Amino acid sequence: MSASYREATMAVLRVAFLSALTLEFFSTMGMAIVAVTIGFRLLAGALPLVDGLFVLFLAPEFYLPLRNLGLSHHARMQSLAAAERIFHLMSLPEPTGFEGTLAPQPGAPAIRFDAVTFRYGGERGGVTDLNLELAAGSITALAGESGAGKTTVARLLVGLSRPESGRITVNGIDLADLSPAEWRASIAWVPQKPFFFKGTLRENLVLGSPEATDGRIASALTDAGATEFVDRLPLGLDTQLGDRGAGLSGGEQRRLALARALLRQATLVVLDEPTAGLDAANEQLVGNAVRRLAERGTVLVISHREETLRQVERVAVMADGRLQGVMAAAEFLNRSSAPETV
Repeated sequence: MSASYREATMAVLRVAFLSALTLEFFSTMGMAIVAVTIGFRLLAGALPLVDGLFVLFLAPEFYLPLRNLGLSHHARMQSLAAAERIFHLMSLPEPTGFEGTLAPQPGAPAIRFDAVTFRYGGERGGVTDLNLELAAGSITALAGESGAGKTTVARLLVGLSRPESGRITVNGIDLADLSPAEWRASIAWVPQKPFFFKGTLRENLVLGSPEATDGRIASALTDAGATEFVDRLPLGLDTQLGDRGAGLSGGEQRRLALARALLRQATLVVLDEPTAGLDAANEQLVGNAVRRLAERGTVLVISHREETLRQVERVAVMADGRLQGVMAAAEFLNRSSAPETV
């Protein structure tokens, strides 16, 4: 696999370097010929010095499109590669089991998993016979080792996958009977690595709530503990972000993602490792934002961090795709800190 990757990479670099060499060669030779011609005319007195210098200054600009041709060609190839992947996804058949039409009830939902089983590719991963309740307006954490099934629970909850057996109910209504579009419109999902596209900070914040006013944006930033660093940015909310949030630290991106979730005013919020990789100060700010999210709806948190678990009410412990038990957060933290557990 490494040899194949090396050959593919070298093939791309070969084309890139040869095309760049060719284009640069003609551009450089063209400017050299112009410079030599002007030099001879200046020596012969057939051309004023000012006119000669003017033409020399313009020569690089004249050949600039030729140099940019290579960049445009490579950008086109990247676009074609991306388009092929997008068209493949668009050609996939629509998933089954997502034909519900009912609208979710307003307010924080009460959610129940009844003997839910879902497996990836037969026996690999997933959850088995899961029975779990998320009370309306509660903050529940999912804890367990990697591969225990925590992310699968989140995928099932937001409707990205359907149970093979059992059912998930929302306020007593089967999730399969709810309209997928309306259900997802009431959800805010904050992944471990939030996505930010190239654009202004404001455009990224209102992605899920384009009607948000400046007052709502300011309130969300305050609740997420992001006002301080946003005010320090050169243009504030109009500051341009690079691809994937380039220009912001991990903690700043996490707080902006929480602000985006607050702006959405969702009744169900799912957070995947919201404080992973953050220092103590950022972790505290994110924890405060999580509590504010719970004031408006039901919150499910996937986390291993002790500081995050202090913000929740209950902890559901999972292992090998099965629920091992549900306990108060304080009890779970006491058990985790016991010498025999360590």
